[in-house]
Amino acid sequence: MPATFTPITNDVLAGVRQGDEHALERLFREHFDALVEEAKANLDDATHAPRVVETAILRAWEKHTTFESPKALEDFLHHAVHEGAIRDKSRRAALHRFEAHEGVHVARGNGHAASTVDESWQHITSTLHAP
Repeated sequence: MPATFTPITNDVLAGVRQGDEHALERLFREHFDALVEEAKANLDDATHAPRVVETAILRAWEKHTTFESPKALEDFLHHAVHEGAIRDKSRRAALHRFEAHEGVHVARGNGHAASTVDESWQHITSTLHAP
């Protein structure tokens, strides 16, 4: 059964707008499964979906003061996940074409391959607190 995107509450939005990382974590954990399902719908390799969601959340955090309503934040997340999945798919297709036409093998460092909400949240906090 696909995950359902529950509405973002006003208190979560208020916390995110104020720069409260606990509110960001709550937003992330409450919507992770639904956003991963959205990303998977646009990817050839579903294992990259959590990374797409992480990137979308980080992009939202960069703009956290600009969201005027829960709907605006929700729309941003849906759009960021969709665009991130398309970008990931396009980049992988370009690498494949490059390898096929140039005969060059491109090393595919995974960086990280999160599969759970906890692993993905750890990646986000590592990025947020990187020097």
